[in-house]
Amino acid sequence: STREVVRQLCERALSDYADVPIWTTYLELITGVSPCVDSDESDEEDEEEDEEDDDGDQNDETSRGLFQRAIAAVGAHYALGQRPWRMYRAFERQLWSRAKRRKLPQNEVFLCAGRVFKTYRDQLTVPLKGNERALESMRRFVAASDIEQLQAQAAELNDLHGQALKL
Repeated sequence: STREVVRQLCERALSDYADVPIWTTYLELITGVSPCVDSDESDEEDEEEDEEDDDGDQNDETSRGLFQRAIAAVGAHYALGQRPWRMYRAFERQLWSRAKRRKLPQNEVFLCAGRVFKTYRDQLTVPLKGNERALESMRRFVAASDIEQLQAQAAELNDLHGQALKL
C-alpha cells in the first residue's frame, strides 16, 4: 500500500539523517497524531469514539517509544524541536482524556496526567523557540487536571524554564 511505501521511505531517510519534518511525517503516519493541530493547546477533551482494542496498551507503548526516539533525535532543535514535543504531548493528552471518559480508577487517571505533565517538564527544560506557548498550555493543563501534586510541580517548573531560557 501507499502508506507502507511512505513508512519505509521515512524509516530509510531517518536512518540517514535526523530531520524534523521527516520525523513529524513518520510520527503522524504511525501514530495518527497530526503535527499541524495544536491539540495540546486546547483544554477541551477529545470527543472521538473509542474503539475497544485488545492491543491498545502495546500500541500505546510502541507509539510512546517512537515519540521518545524522535525527541532524542530532533527534540533539541531550537526552531523546530517543539513539533515532536507537541505531538507527543497531544498523544499523552488523548490517553488522559480516554482514561477520564472511561472512568478508570483515579490512580490510572493520575498516571496519565503525570505523563502529560512529564512532557511539559522535559520540553520546558530545553531552550526551544516557542516554549512560552508550551508554558501557558502547561498552566492550563495543570488547572484542568485539578491535581494538587501537579500544581506544586508546576511552580517549580517555572524556575527550571527560566534557567533554560538563560541558556
